[in-house]
Amino acid sequence: AVLKRAYDTIRIAFQPIVSIKEKKLVGYEALMRCDETLFASYGALLAASDRVAWRPLMARTIYRRIAAACSQLPEGALLFVNVHPFDAQEGLLTGADAPLEPLARSIVLEISDHAGSTHVNTFANGVAALRGAGYRLAVDDLGTGPAGMTVFTKLTPDFVKLDSAFVSAAAGDDAGSRMARGMYALCRELGVPVIAEGVESAEQRDALVAMGGDLAQGNMFGEPGPEFAPPRF
Repeated sequence: AVLKRAYDTIRIAFQPIVSIKEKKLVGYEALMRCDETLFASYGALLAASDRVAWRPLMARTIYRRIAAACSQLPEGALLFVNVHPFDAQEGLLTGADAPLEPLARSIVLEISDHAGSTHVNTFANGVAALRGAGYRLAVDDLGTGPAGMTVFTKLTPDFVKLDSAFVSAAAGDDAGSRMARGMYALCRELGVPVIAEGVESAEQRDALVAMGGDLAQGNMFGEPGPEFAPPRF
């Protein structure tokens, strides 16, 4: 009963993603919000939904809320949406009942680096259909999970998102900073644009630019909100 109430309160917040160098909007990430205290985070809601085999219902509810808000998406902006690796196999992203498919050419599907190799392989089986529908792909939380290079070879992502832990360390001279530089160097070699997550300060922004970074997301440019607010520079 509590989980049902939680689904009723699901809403979507949007956080801008920008080009620092060009001072322009690139897109937004769609972030799930829920008023039910027990399931306020996506992880808690996902775990509870999995326990009662409602994960597809949860995903469809979120995707419908995202699709309903997309009529206001600025022209040319991309919308980054977190997905579960199994969603591609369950008719949640393609097909007549997939809420997001009509918007696919504006949507970048994010799969987390925390997904295990089995989950990545499962998702990879549906990549051809996803790309055929017009979706682009991104790897979230790069550098923090077990998937490693598997995500590059299996998914050939259009973007990767550098985890905020590396962004926090980017302005320092420690292992995190060296790792961030290494991530940028690797992605440049592979030709994959990097989006730095969790940019909160001018110091972090400038450190990322010095590493060759450009695309970024974080409260410095705009907090998540119910509308597609223009970014701050």
